[in-house]
Amino acid sequence: MFFPQTPVQIIEFAAMIGLFVLGLSQAVRPGMWMKYYDSLQERGERGIVTAAGGMNLWLGIGIVSMHQVWSGAGLFLTIYGWALLAKSAVTLIVPHIGGFGPGWVRFEKKRNYVASGLMQIAISLTAAAALYL
Repeated sequence: MFFPQTPVQIIEFAAMIGLFVLGLSQAVRPGMWMKYYDSLQERGERGIVTAAGGMNLWLGIGIVSMHQVWSGAGLFLTIYGWALLAKSAVTLIVPHIGGFGPGWVRFEKKRNYVASGLMQIAISLTAAAALYL
């Protein structure tokens, strides 16, 4: 087994494991994730800070700061990092545009959480491909 040594490899390794576990969790336990996001919605602005600032912003910053790969399989992880960073920034600054304002956009059906989980698994697999292929 090859262990990561550069910042790019460390981010790819962390994404390979973390996004796979999170994605698999969303795919097999979508009801749990629906309840979690419902609880964030009930918290109002505190839920926005938890979701956008506490989770996604820092993950996006971590990826963007150490993973600027613009070719091959690593490209998908870089784009994912920039997307997380942009969505988090917009959500924290203007929540109604970022999807967390009044009316809080959320998945109404479990299949949407499954699809989101499968997307995270796909990104984890591209990180694995970038790292090991």
